[in-house]
Amino acid sequence: MDTYALDELIYSTMDKMKVPGVGIGLLKGEERYTNGYGVSNLRHPLPIDSRTLFQICSISKTYLGTVSMMLIEDGLLELDAPVRQYLPDFRVVDEAASKQATYRMLLQHRAGWYGDWFTHPRRTGTGDDALTKYVATMVDTPQLTPVGTSPFSYNNAGFNLAARIIEIVTGKTYEAVVQERLFDPLGLKHTYFLPADFMTHRYVTGHFRTQDGVKVAERWGFGRAFNGAGGITSCVEDVLQYARFQLAGGVTAGGERLISESGIRQLHEVEHYQSADYGIGLTFWGQRIGDLWQYGHSCGGVGQSSLFCFIPALNAAMMIATNSGQGYPLAQRVRAWVLQEMWGIEPVSAETLSLSEEQQDEFVGDYAQINAALRIAKDTEGNLTYSMKSEGTFPDEDAFSYHLEDWSPPLVMRFIGKDVALLLPQEEGEEPVPHHGGFDLLFHRAEGGAIHCLQAGARIFLRQADGDG
Repeated sequence: MDTYALDELIYSTMDKMKVPGVGIGLLKGEERYTNGYGVSNLRHPLPIDSRTLFQICSISKTYLGTVSMMLIEDGLLELDAPVRQYLPDFRVVDEAASKQATYRMLLQHRAGWYGDWFTHPRRTGTGDDALTKYVATMVDTPQLTPVGTSPFSYNNAGFNLAARIIEIVTGKTYEAVVQERLFDPLGLKHTYFLPADFMTHRYVTGHFRTQDGVKVAERWGFGRAFNGAGGITSCVEDVLQYARFQLAGGVTAGGERLISESGIRQLHEVEHYQSADYGIGLTFWGQRIGDLWQYGHSCGGVGQSSLFCFIPALNAAMMIATNSGQGYPLAQRVRAWVLQEMWGIEPVSAETLSLSEEQQDEFVGDYAQINAALRIAKDTEGNLTYSMKSEGTFPDEDAFSYHLEDWSPPLVMRFIGKDVALLLPQEEGEEPVPHHGGFDLLFHRAEGGAIHCLQAGARIFLRQADGDG
């Protein structure tokens, strides 16, 4: 595997995008490549290698989904059982959602309540009862869309609730179950949940790019109560080992079958579509690239972001981890390069649609979701643009320290289908990433044809009436 050009691409992109550190792992058949680039922490720099630990944040959801399938096949969980079968007193603001939400809906972000329910770690603590305390706070979680309906909105809270249900049906802590059912059988010796377990090893610190330069994130992660949604810390070597297990259809490297082939297919294969070529199975997101399907998950944490994917037809996988809150565009660029230059997958045709001024005006406006807002506007050159801002986390505005209190610099939009758009790079002179499928923005219309919401980052933002933004 000739990786010289890949290394050059990563170093040059890190420099351009001001990303302090990157870890990469590639797997194709029997070929395997891992490497680290840059430093772990700008204050106390250590070189990154293939065993340096990163927060893998929402990629952790697929680990929860994988363990859930084991428990389902053991008869301990039922996918379509209501949450109240396991937690009779469970309640959110909406009574219909409280009664009707099922375990499957939790794994597919379809419960409909506000998903980014970030409680401060001081509210839930670090003890074995952290998830119990978190679920108790959900009594105040408002509903965004009717339970079980489409479009669905990304739901971190649902995964923390699922982790609590795993505790109930096993009688063990969530972390202990995942350790026994997944980490140990797969030989993931550099994968952890709790800071007390990994702090003696080399790990990265998160960073944010600001107007004053790159700053170190002042907080680590979201606390123990968020381990179901995004609490795993790991390295690219271990993530590749996890990918091997998924590609092998539920069989470990030692030959032990942990999940049936049909169970693995159910985890991966798209069941609920956002577009014709993109959607979710059970925690894994699937995307068609030409004649192939890619499965995986991306993640964004407190100053860290990563991308994990695998293509069963090629017996190939990749993990790209960064210690930057703005590192995901780097991961996207590296992924596109690997797909094209190393794995021979050409970009798909994504012809840009030309919209009339009247058609453009349909999209212009403000869209909001409790503590964040998006703005679609037109620039002086007649392009539609996208900006966002946030107003602290919810329900605790200081659950982590980085917010976009002002509107972000506008990104130019390009429509590649009806109501489907990509965002062009922010850096001046930078070429767009070769398109291998997917999208950045998806608009939804009401029965009469008027746009009523926007899906960005799989989250629903409702259109605001004039003067409501």
